[in-house]
Amino acid sequence: MAEIDSNRDFYGPVRFDDISFQLSPEGQALQAKFIESYAEQLREGIDDRLVLTTGQPVSRPAASSANSVRGRAQIGGGDQVSVPQVDTEIVKDEVQRAQAAGRQTLEGSRSRLDRATKAAKGASAEAADDVKEW
Repeated sequence: MAEIDSNRDFYGPVRFDDISFQLSPEGQALQAKFIESYAEQLREGIDDRLVLTTGQPVSRPAASSANSVRGRAQIGGGDQVSVPQVDTEIVKDEVQRAQAAGRQTLEGSRSRLDRATKAAKGASAEAADDVKEW
């Protein structure tokens, strides 16, 4: 709010709690400035507490390509490995059941949310004033 008051020539006659201002380019710029200043405060507060511990250096593997990695890998102790065949219809049915259950969960959540927010008035300057008075 101090930023708005000290830069009225840029922000104009706006209020911080005005939703249309918050969504405007000027409001977005103000929010970005706030986030950057807050992040800088956090950095200053923790920079002196961050200390790297000494440890063993990390060596790079000798692998230089995907083929060299494949050549060094042993799957299953070196035995021939076969991929089991899977019945795709069983997997398809399982996926469809999971999707149906997920849709049912979402519909239930939406219904509960709609019931809980049915009487909501939305954000406005008057609503903000009511909250302040409360």
